Amino acid sequence: MVMSASSLYRYQNNERTVIDRAIQNYRSKRKHTVFVEGLSDKDFIKQWSESDFIFDGFCGKPLIEAIHSLLTRDRVRGQFKEHMTLIADIDYDISAGLGRCSGVKYFVVDDGFNHIYNDLDVFLINTRALNKILVSLRIDIDNDHINKLRDLLSQATKKFGKYRCAEQALLKSYNGSILEGLDITPFYDPITLEVNEELLRKSIPNWSKSLSIDELIETADKLEAENPLAWSLTRGHDATEILASHIKSAFGKKFVDRTYIERQLKLGCELYEFNNTGLCKHLVLIGAIILP
Repeated sequence: MVMSASSLYRYQNNERTVIDRAIQNYRSKRKHTVFVEGLSDKDFIKQWSESDFIFDGFCGKPLIEAIHSLLTRDRVRGQFKEHMTLIADIDYDISAGLGRCSGVKYFVVDDGFNHIYNDLDVFLINTRALNKILVSLRIDIDNDHINKLRDLLSQATKKFGKYRCAEQALLKSYNGSILEGLDITPFYDPITLEVNEELLRKSIPNWSKSLSIDELIETADKLEAENPLAWSLTRGHDATEILASHIKSAFGKKFVDRTYIERQLKLGCELYEFNNTGLCKHLVLIGAIILP
């Protein structure tokens, strides 16, 4: 029986297959496997990594969590888990009360296991990588202006993030997400970055099929009050999308889009900044990254 392309892809990228691939790489080549959510995560880490490490996964967070679950349940495969590192974004797992997998290394949690940023993109916006993007685009603004831009991004993205987080808290699952496809563009001003939350709330029924709108709004407001820190409810793609839109509208850089911003952020981050994270410290500890 010949597998279809889609069936073969699913087989090659299910948790059993990728774990067995990692085990084989360790047995035959003594190489450690680092599982990541996407190719961009691999590209970001690989700029500093050693060749003795293999990157795999690239199918999103559900695969990372499925790998963790199988390594925990399967005693035979679990014997090799010390030769694998699992990396994922923390997303809303903490804020929404979903918990987290103890065997996964998350972007970005500090040494005290305190929540700092939800994902890699939000972390990168708070490094000098953002300054480098603006310089490369010949946007002449000072550090105070850049920090103000960060503050405005944090405030705007929290308005969207609190609803995304509330949804996950109510659903307790990432399946069937009602707001995942939300187009945030109509609800903010790309120049001032002010969010029209009233219009956003009126539009929620366009996506909500299974949740009480009143309950969603109440939960979102409660989460906002419980998470006062900057960026605590920010989704990285929202931040990079709004940033790209602002650069287009405020500075006339029409070619800039979210993909451009995310790529340049990853290229612009310095190792000394990444080394401030618990994830980098772990990668240094296992020898995946060698500090100069």
